[in-house]
Amino acid sequence: MTRYSHWRLKKSLAKNFQRSTRQIIPLLVAGLLLVPSTMLFAQDDCGGRHHPRVNHLLHKTQQLLAAQNIEAAVTLLERFTANHPNVTDYRLYARLAELYTQQKKREPARDAYQHALQDCDKPAWLWQNLGAVCWNLHDYRCASQAFLNAHERGANLQCYVDGLVAQSYAGQHDTAAQKLFQVLNDHTDVPIDWLEAYVQISLQSQHKKQALQPLIDWESRFQHEPGYWRCRTYLHLEDRDYPNAISCLRITATLTSLTREEQATLADLLLSADLPEQAARHYRELLKAVPDKRQWHEQLILCYRLAQQPQQALIALDQAKAYLAPADWHRGKGELYYQLGNYEQAFHHLDRVLQLQPDDGSACLLKSYCALQLNRYQAARSCLNKALHFKKYRQEARSLLQWLNQTAATNANG
Repeated sequence: MTRYSHWRLKKSLAKNFQRSTRQIIPLLVAGLLLVPSTMLFAQDDCGGRHHPRVNHLLHKTQQLLAAQNIEAAVTLLERFTANHPNVTDYRLYARLAELYTQQKKREPARDAYQHALQDCDKPAWLWQNLGAVCWNLHDYRCASQAFLNAHERGANLQCYVDGLVAQSYAGQHDTAAQKLFQVLNDHTDVPIDWLEAYVQISLQSQHKKQALQPLIDWESRFQHEPGYWRCRTYLHLEDRDYPNAISCLRITATLTSLTREEQATLADLLLSADLPEQAARHYRELLKAVPDKRQWHEQLILCYRLAQQPQQALIALDQAKAYLAPADWHRGKGELYYQLGNYEQAFHHLDRVLQLQPDDGSACLLKSYCALQLNRYQAARSCLNKALHFKKYRQEARSLLQWLNQTAATNANG
């Protein structure tokens, strides 16, 4: 790492990564639509084991739904199930589960789907609906098993992937990552969402270091997808491979506009790679969109200082004045004016720092430097005596005081 502290970069990147990825996995399952049961009841899923009274009941329920009277339809079905507990026609409970779902009654819906499956466990759509309800209840173990059962009974590969995603949410990251890798390896035409889910699951597994190589191998398949390069970025960041993370973010920028979080990550990475002028360009763009972001103001000032552009740093510091603590603003001004050789202005701003924060040892020492440059020896001595109270600056202050005493003695003898 360079002068830019590693811990600060990691904090920023972690925050940006979480924002960018927290939507990936929920997107796969949250987009599921419950399969309407009406058209599927006609299919002979369970060998025609239908109770004759249920046909009339379902027809009456459909009439109530057509009249948009869902409460009456639910009451009708609930009353029938309570009065005829021995009737186990799966269609009855499947319809009731569907109505509960429309009413946002997720726990009763889950129970009704499970009741239906006790009577008939063949329809894939019943398992898929149960999986969606369990997902919304955050019962990920139930959701995983339901989606995987649906796939075994003929549901498409998306349902299998949903099962693996739920499996990961249930804590089985390693198993889910391995199986999802196999899906991606065996099928060339897959949505980018699956690759993004694989990366996020892998990052939570014990084998996260092994996730990067498959992505490199699959580059020819996904290279035109911004999401692919974003995934590569996250994995390079996990490996602390900042040069490759920068390259991947730059490729992403050629395919789509970077999000604000990604642009901030790129700026942080460029600064960490000791490329402050390039980083400054991104911080300026970010501040155009969010001018009151204190951290970006601080980063921009740091960029100019590392690039040895104190005049630009002063301009940036003035633009940030409203967002910085007064002591921090005066300290920055004092340090920059000292760097420019304007010791009078530096002395003035450091004096203001010490008025606001009397226990600032660094400001004491730097103010003494300014005083010495201005031949204000008494002021310098006063600052150095204060600096002696700070262990970090004691040795330097003592050395300068000895020099001052020797100079004063020499002048007295002369």
